[in-house]
Amino acid sequence: MKIKRFKINDIERGRIAVADTFALRLRGLLGRDFRYFDALILLPCSEIHTCFMPYPMDVLFLSGSRQIIRIEENVPPWTLCAGEKGAWCVVELPAGRAGDWGLHDGDWVELF
Repeated sequence: MKIKRFKINDIERGRIAVADTFALRLRGLLGRDFRYFDALILLPCSEIHTCFMPYPMDVLFLSGSRQIIRIEENVPPWTLCAGEKGAWCVVELPAGRAGDWGLHDGDWVELF
C-alpha cells in the first residue's frame, strides 16, 4: 500500500494510505489500524461498510476534485455508509478526528 502526505485546506495533516486497487479497497482497514498512517483513502469508491471493524471511524466522501461533500462522524462497527451522489472517493479517519480538525463540507483534500 502506498503512503502519501495529505493536506486539508492547505494544512498538512499527516500520512495517508492509498487503497487504489480492488484488493486494497476490499481489505480497507481490516487487520490494520492508524498506528502507521493518519487516514486511509479508497479510490475510486463511493460507499463503505464497517463490518468486522473493531472500532468506530469518521468517513469523508469526496468529489472527483477531492472536495468534501459529506462527513459521517463516529460511524460504529457493522454499519453501511451508503454512497453520496457525486462521491468519487472516501477517506477513513480515526473517530473524532473530523471534529478535532474542524472539517466541513466544501473543504479540500490534497495528496502529495
